[in-house]
Amino acid sequence: MDEDKLELISLKRKIKCLHRANMRVVLKRYGLYEGQPFTLIHLKKKGECTQRDLAEFLNVSSATIAVSLKRLEKSGLIKKTPDKKDLRYNNISLTEKGREIVDKCEDAFENADIHMFDGFSDEEIKNLKMYYARIIDNLEKFNFSNKGGNADD
Repeated sequence: MDEDKLELISLKRKIKCLHRANMRVVLKRYGLYEGQPFTLIHLKKKGECTQRDLAEFLNVSSATIAVSLKRLEKSGLIKKTPDKKDLRYNNISLTEKGREIVDKCEDAFENADIHMFDGFSDEEIKNLKMYYARIIDNLEKFNFSNKGGNADD
């Protein structure tokens, strides 16, 4: 691989690390762990859903989501109510405090994402959008799962 591509890969990783570090600051401010905002945002959109629905949406095990939900419930961000049709299941929804926190997180995330492009001209933004679209297209065509874990296969 040529040096320019290696440098691009390094820059992409640095962007990802810096973005994640900024998001951790936001999460810490609101007493959240990584991954929990996705749960809260999904609940905000859906209104309520089951633990199984959340696990499927987040592509995690039921055990993993159970730990996260316990923390969120203990923090007063979500509530569980028995399903009226099947008492074996709980419906999970946001509390008022949960709605406030998710709104604040969404604002902070959006603010960070917007500032990521400060100083870019309209033309540069247009070009960057085009480059991102090409990268996405390349990744979709590549379909790593069919390559056996080796890009050279």
